[in-house]
Amino acid sequence: MAKEDLPPISEDTIEMIESQVKKGKARKFFLIYKGASIKTLVVFKKGPFGPKIMKAKKDGFKGDVCYGVVTGSGKNLFFQLPANGEVAAAMKVESWEEKPPTKKAKLREFLNGCGLSFKPEFNMITKISDAPDPESESDIPVPPPPPGSAVAEDDESRVPKTEEKETGDDPMSAYKERFQSILPRIKDAAGSELGLDAKLKASESGVFARKKDFDTAHDLLDQAEEILDGKKPSSPDATTSDSEESPDVSDQTPETSDDVSDAFREMYEGLLTTVPGDLRKLAKNDSATAEKIQKVIDGAAAEATKGDYAKAFELLNKASDLIAKFSSRVALDAAKDVIPENVVRERQKFVQSRWQETMRAVYVSIEDIRPVVAEMVPGEDPDGLVNAIQEAIDDFCDELNEAILATSRATSQDVSSLETALELVDRYLKEVPKDRLIQHLEQSATKLGVSLGVQDSLIAALRDLKVSLSA
Repeated sequence: MAKEDLPPISEDTIEMIESQVKKGKARKFFLIYKGASIKTLVVFKKGPFGPKIMKAKKDGFKGDVCYGVVTGSGKNLFFQLPANGEVAAAMKVESWEEKPPTKKAKLREFLNGCGLSFKPEFNMITKISDAPDPESESDIPVPPPPPGSAVAEDDESRVPKTEEKETGDDPMSAYKERFQSILPRIKDAAGSELGLDAKLKASESGVFARKKDFDTAHDLLDQAEEILDGKKPSSPDATTSDSEESPDVSDQTPETSDDVSDAFREMYEGLLTTVPGDLRKLAKNDSATAEKIQKVIDGAAAEATKGDYAKAFELLNKASDLIAKFSSRVALDAAKDVIPENVVRERQKFVQSRWQETMRAVYVSIEDIRPVVAEMVPGEDPDGLVNAIQEAIDDFCDELNEAILATSRATSQDVSSLETALELVDRYLKEVPKDRLIQHLEQSATKLGVSLGVQDSLIAALRDLKVSLSA
């Protein structure tokens, strides 16, 4: 339970919201909550989260922690939560969130209960470009969160996806495979009106595929196939309506090999914007395969020089498929060394909870000397002494506290924060037994007849952390 003289929201936080946030300033915040109940809200501008969270918990606000940046506009408050590690770093926040900690109705109820009449909402921020900077010195109000980022009241667990991830087969590979199957028919129909129409649809399809709009790309390939089958395209925009008179093509140039060549040239040049870069990436890990694929690319270039862009596209497209195939193999080999995401999450959870429990136990044990000092050491201020000892322990553990909080940033692709924490755990295992403050504290407490066990608690926790982080 929080100390009776401490409100859920401090005067500093209220002042920060009223004088800065509601006028458009971006500021850091964290919520401590338990279940659906919010225990405290702290809003601040600069500095790390760690010391402020430790202080809040020492003041009695127990529970889980949610990090973010709050912005506002008048009576509206936007509690913006980073939805991934990159956004968290851009927002200068210690951790990212999978979902809001509670419903916005609960947040509004909490604020109103503290005398703050605002309309809050949670926003999940998925792009670095949308991340507000809480330490900005600009006087220009930050823009509101991006459209669609607000979490619906009836589904607080919904989180917008950072990036639309395809499942199953790679969509570009599937598209290329289908395009290649249609290509011979387009070539056979070259020089005819149907061939030209089909070629134009296929060419347009390639443009949308490069933009990763595969639904439209496949729709256009459907229309190309319908044209080649002698059918009217299913898209209402693909042909003129029945009431319109068909254009007279009797005196048009029988063409159209030039037009067909232009279409393949466009697709060939489109692939040229991506294939060389993809090959360079592959070469860093598999130079032998990259050299072989380069020969296919050189062959495509030779055909393009001759003006046969259909053949050039066919070869370059083959090279693109080979790059994708062998790059995926390289990625799979690299993935063998990647720690699974669920393992990373388990380590984060254990490390943070184990250390927080230890620090709470240390604070409680230090409290035990308060009545003894009051009774046995006349003239000493027990409260002042206990507070000074707790602050000194905080200072000693500050670097490790920060590193453990920073493990929230770890992902299966980036475990550097876990490695940093392990390095500090090793260092603290050596420093704790030698620290003069801890030794003096233990000796003084023993003289007073109190067994604190601060050193034993810290060493036991550090050993547990080392086992977890080294696994």
